[in-house]
Amino acid sequence: MLLRGGPCLRRRLSAVLDTVATGPDEPLLFLYPRWAAPALQRRRISSLKSIDTSAGLGHSSGVPFRTAVRPCPSLSRHSRQWISSESSSRPPDGSSPQSSPTVVRENSKPGKYKETASYGLNESGGGRLSTGQEQPVNSLADVEHAPPMEPLRGFALTRARRIQKGRQHNKPLDAKPSPPTQKQLFLRNTSIRDRKKLRFREYMKKKYQSRSAKLYDNAWFDTKEILDQVQPDNRRNPKKSLNKKEILVPEETLALFSGVTRYTLKENIWYIPLHNGCRVHILPASQSKGLLRRVILSATDHIMALVEGHFTRAQSLQAMGDPLVDIHKPPVPMCISRGAMQRSKLPVPLIRGNWHFGETSGSSSNLDEILLPRPVIATVKEFNEHIEDVTSARQPTLDEKAMSLSKLPHEVRIKLHLKALFMEEAHSNYISTAALNNALEFLCRHEFLDTARTLFSCTEHVATTDTYNILLRAAAKRQDVAVFRHILRTMPRLHMRPNPETWLALLSALVGPSEKAQLIEHMVQRGHMSNLSTIHSALQETIQDSLLVHLDSGKDIDSFISLMTNTWGANWFSPSVVGQMFSVVARLKDFDSVDRLMEICIDNNLTVDSYPLSHIVHALGANIHVALQYTLRFFEHPLFEVTSQNWEDLFLAAFRHRQYNICLVIWRYSCMKSTVTYKMKQAVLTSLCRNASFGKATRLDRDLWSSDAGKVIIGIDTHHEGYRLPDSILDEIPSEFRHNPILYLNGWKPRGEKRDLQIRLANALVKRDIILGATRYVPQHPSPIMLDAASILDKEWRGVPRPLTWKMQNAIQVPIVRKDKDRDQDKTKGQ
Repeated sequence: MLLRGGPCLRRRLSAVLDTVATGPDEPLLFLYPRWAAPALQRRRISSLKSIDTSAGLGHSSGVPFRTAVRPCPSLSRHSRQWISSESSSRPPDGSSPQSSPTVVRENSKPGKYKETASYGLNESGGGRLSTGQEQPVNSLADVEHAPPMEPLRGFALTRARRIQKGRQHNKPLDAKPSPPTQKQLFLRNTSIRDRKKLRFREYMKKKYQSRSAKLYDNAWFDTKEILDQVQPDNRRNPKKSLNKKEILVPEETLALFSGVTRYTLKENIWYIPLHNGCRVHILPASQSKGLLRRVILSATDHIMALVEGHFTRAQSLQAMGDPLVDIHKPPVPMCISRGAMQRSKLPVPLIRGNWHFGETSGSSSNLDEILLPRPVIATVKEFNEHIEDVTSARQPTLDEKAMSLSKLPHEVRIKLHLKALFMEEAHSNYISTAALNNALEFLCRHEFLDTARTLFSCTEHVATTDTYNILLRAAAKRQDVAVFRHILRTMPRLHMRPNPETWLALLSALVGPSEKAQLIEHMVQRGHMSNLSTIHSALQETIQDSLLVHLDSGKDIDSFISLMTNTWGANWFSPSVVGQMFSVVARLKDFDSVDRLMEICIDNNLTVDSYPLSHIVHALGANIHVALQYTLRFFEHPLFEVTSQNWEDLFLAAFRHRQYNICLVIWRYSCMKSTVTYKMKQAVLTSLCRNASFGKATRLDRDLWSSDAGKVIIGIDTHHEGYRLPDSILDEIPSEFRHNPILYLNGWKPRGEKRDLQIRLANALVKRDIILGATRYVPQHPSPIMLDAASILDKEWRGVPRPLTWKMQNAIQVPIVRKDKDRDQDKTKGQ
């Protein structure tokens, strides 16, 4: 079908490490969904005829052209069809427009990409780049040398000069299709995660150069040699160790001594201050013997006998159900590791117990409730559980922030409290590996690396390889190769040996696909890929590169899934893996693969994360209606959970392209679902406060949108009498505007008291919608139905300037019902 739409050839590429903006390798055309108006479907399709594929597609102001595509939003990047219909405007020379539709098929296979110094550090190294790699990036360098097209020679040359000055990014009519630039290949072949790594590398490069330090190429990849060196235990004359004894203890008994957290299931060490001390080393749950955890005691024979007696006595009290014991013996056996049961050749109980940690966001408490009054810590268990409570404390609400005695940020308060706990001398006997790893995970996640190193330096006696891996992952995330290597070299001092997680930390720091493949091959040769969890983690790091190479070779998504199932042998498609696959096909704009991948997820009940939808919305650019169609398909997925980020991405995309009714529906559903984000709020608030055009005069519909959008979007229930605006605002508004205060924002008030009143009124209206929607109303119809209707209505409004009052009266209505009325109806049905 053929539809008329405004030309859209502009495209903006976000720079990765610099601000160089380059033109696209192809024009960005409108895509239209299949539910367009029937009248527009009856265009002159019979007049279409194909022409030579060497003819270039271009556009310039004054010579508009219309585009149309296939009715379904499935555009393969291997064979894209663009059809140009008859123009509705005459060219500048006054001649009649020619009906010369074009069909262009592209089978682009870009060459191998070689990163240059213009993107910071090279893909393999963490440091210095050779100057020979620098090349200018200018996709429009040959525009003026292209053979001109009569009669627009002078116009095209003038336009090309303006493009080179950076004012526009459209191709002139006489420009030949240019090959993809290195910048475009970089954006296409590099994932967002790898681009972030390169930005960190550039930052670290400048940081080390300011200290006159020296970095070199291949620093990250050569780090595997250091790992090979510290892998074996090279102690020639180890000191005579203390007596050791291995005992077997049930899981519920260990919980009485070390507490119950996610970190207690891993390797855990603490010291009991009994006479000369006893080192208690609990091996990971995966190394258990059947249902019992392995515990290694290191002390003298007498001390080990006393400590073993403590475990035996606690086990007997649990069996008897002593009321003074916190954790009793469960009615079913605790089976923490099924793999350990199978290795011990024991039958796995059909009904078995396990720890349930729950969701930290729902079960966590406010930080003030945890810290006030100051807790009394007297055991390893209390210290470990207190650290768990502190690191999982929820973010305070606005009311809690106002009532809090401390005005520091939430994460900073936790950092200071953790540092005080570990540095206090009275708590030195209660520090365990589980508590240390929990604290380091929080500090590294929030980039408090100096505090993390301080805590690690004073608690090395309980550190394990997992502790080192936390610091290594933080250094890899920051792309700090010097710190990464330093941590590796300190491991032999404490007789620590790298494990597969250590190699995966190095893998997470690499960027080049070839380097990742070589490191994985090296890990396979060294026997580090025998564990299934290691294979899954390696797949997480390489799935995007593998899928990109697979699709570029001409194969489809089905063959890639079959390859994953047969080659890796894992048959594992986690939400993160599926989300990364969506990210790749969206980055390639391969919407055939997007459709097929969505069908596979629905057919196999695969859970899909929320962030792939953001990539698809961004990839479609100005085609907001097609982006909405994909959004509705995601919403219909039974295992897809709509998040506030999804609403924000769709709202901002519709706001940029001036879709009144889509923005209205998204805003009101977000208010009722409490998913309004800061960017959504600011976009509406800015439009409400704006009552004049700023800068140079632009198109009329853009000027109207900038001032009218917020006034059309706002007002979830303008005429509701039970919830009024503050009297201090209503009393100041003239009486003729009190029945509809939004109209008072339409008058131009440059400054002074009236302008201040407009700003206060705009803030009150936004706050009213957010509070009223979250507390009193629920939507009557599902969001996909209303979004579909809003899309149809916006296409009717497109390109026709109308007064504000008309838009406010004729905008789509979102049916809502009161929450208390909805509950009353449910009670009536129940009776």
